[in-house]
Amino acid sequence: MSELEARLAAHLGERAQELELVDQGVEHVKHEGRRIRSGRTLLLGAAASVAVIGVAVAAVVVFGGRNGERTTSAPPAEIPLTLGLPDATAGAATFEWSVEDSPDPGSGFGAAAWWAGASSNGLSNYTFGTVPRENDSAQQQLFSMPDGVQHEASGAPFDPWITDLDSTARTQVYAIGTVPAGQTYGFQTGLTADGGTNWQYGELPLDLDTVRTELNGLSTTGAQIVAGDGGAVAVVQTIGFTTALQIDGVDTQYGTRVTTQGVEVFSAPDDLAAAAALVCPPGWPLVPGPPREFAQDGGGGMTASTVPFAPGRDFPGGGNEWHCESPNASNPDLWLDASQVHGPVSQVVPFAQLGLSDASLKALRNSVRIFHSPDGLSWTEIDTDAGGGTTSPPVLLWTGSQFALRVSGAPGAQLWLSPDGTAWAQATLPTGSEAMAFGALPDGSLLLAGRAGGELASYVSPDGSAWSGVSLDALVGLDKSWRISNVQMVGSPDAVSLMVSAAEDLFASLGPPVIDHGRYRLRLSDTQGSAELLGANGQVLDRIDNMWQSPLQQGMPASLNGMLAIGPNGGGVVVLDPATGETIDVFGQSEISLASDAVYASERGQQFNNKMQPSAVWMLDTVDGSTWGITPVTGLGGANTWISSAASATPGGHSYRISVNNSAAVILGRPT
Repeated sequence: MSELEARLAAHLGERAQELELVDQGVEHVKHEGRRIRSGRTLLLGAAASVAVIGVAVAAVVVFGGRNGERTTSAPPAEIPLTLGLPDATAGAATFEWSVEDSPDPGSGFGAAAWWAGASSNGLSNYTFGTVPRENDSAQQQLFSMPDGVQHEASGAPFDPWITDLDSTARTQVYAIGTVPAGQTYGFQTGLTADGGTNWQYGELPLDLDTVRTELNGLSTTGAQIVAGDGGAVAVVQTIGFTTALQIDGVDTQYGTRVTTQGVEVFSAPDDLAAAAALVCPPGWPLVPGPPREFAQDGGGGMTASTVPFAPGRDFPGGGNEWHCESPNASNPDLWLDASQVHGPVSQVVPFAQLGLSDASLKALRNSVRIFHSPDGLSWTEIDTDAGGGTTSPPVLLWTGSQFALRVSGAPGAQLWLSPDGTAWAQATLPTGSEAMAFGALPDGSLLLAGRAGGELASYVSPDGSAWSGVSLDALVGLDKSWRISNVQMVGSPDAVSLMVSAAEDLFASLGPPVIDHGRYRLRLSDTQGSAELLGANGQVLDRIDNMWQSPLQQGMPASLNGMLAIGPNGGGVVVLDPATGETIDVFGQSEISLASDAVYASERGQQFNNKMQPSAVWMLDTVDGSTWGITPVTGLGGANTWISSAASATPGGHSYRISVNNSAAVILGRPT
């Protein structure tokens, strides 16, 4: 057993030992010359951005990642990789669920803490919506929701500014939103005690004008306001877009990356083959310099220049150009900016040397900024480094006894708790729970529920120090070709409910594409971005979700066993030694795109996408997070495979406002 395999064995136990035995068998097959690799055809478009392989997918499509070959094989026998959670207990439903028609007095409604579909541990007495005016412009207005279905206008209309509100207090409504300020915008808070007739206003001390000036642009997300004991808490995440920061005296043309220690500056690539594996189609070398002119087929020998094309990136100007060189001169090269092909880190520039304001440094780090107010009007920023990533917005709750804030970040999400909104302490979260809905049970315990590691699961913790989980898969009973497409949560003093929608998945139905690197294979489990790492013996070694996240995003979801990560530069999936963090293999984004496109472009893939796929919706509810009631929802059309809603806990019950056949409807749960 090699040193690397010994480390893997220590981390993965029997799986790594099985890997060693099968590796010996693979070497024997190679010696006998029976390891077959066949060619594959690249069909390259004029922009040369993504190549597509047109193949029929009969069972499992396996792509040779190094020699560009393809073969088909039956799925190997395998041991499924699971979260290892016990099944949830099936219990009686806490709510009686029905689909109710609802008139839509406005063009849209918001909801309290709608970022995660989870309300605070209270009943939302109001929501906000838009109302049309005679000149076709729109104003906002508060609406009360006495029965969870009908919305009654309250107070006076006003020019739009609200993005989130908390109306769990009977006599007061807290709101937050954006208003023009200087050369950009600012965040305003509002407080009304008469249902929206009269408002008092406050302002968050964010200083976004300075950030915009120093970073030449910014974005904000996740603005929320929540009331609780000791006043109100507001959070806003500021994001600075900094693919290539300009730092005096430092060459940043190959890109930068912001860390907790400072700004890492990348050098030119020192291994062109490794860099090409990340950013180029298989078999295309990475070459410095601008793309070549190419002769178009049928163009009578005419040449044309390749149009610079780099999805999702801005050309910083003055930097070196690179290109992936097409093996066929009649197809254009793929243009790349230098920041896409960087090599190792050449230096780390401390934050103090950047000459930026504190507000800009927080935006560089995508920091979630926390503010407290005793009255909802005068605000003080809390000096807590809560972290911040861009995989998902922050979620803020009042559980009935404390504020709880979940923030995405690297290497994973963080959880912060505070009894009064001023003193915050970090707690723990289960691995791989970044994309799960977050809420609170009636007793104030914290609850996570949703899709994690390919399963539908829930976790409960009374104080964020330790979590216990159950699997909800057996309750829903999905066919192996189906996948969960959306999960939304609502919490109240009665119970927590969960709307789960699912549909048949293309990859899971026709057979997932597999990229073969010999020792390791990457199986694209579904079209939602789940990928599994297979050993040479076909056993599942690790799994990662949401691999379609942009490589520029920070706080990528962790894999189950620590062997997989999202590629830091050109995307793709990196295989790591879990003991040392050393990269031992790379499945490039181009390989993944080619394998995926092969299924989409196949005849069966096109037939699949050209018909309405079966789908279903279930409502789950719980009081303790381990015993769940489940109710199938009927009366919804097949078009609702991905249902998003304005969800809230109202005096009339749990309300999920949706669109069905171009009209408004509410999935309403009335307490039994």
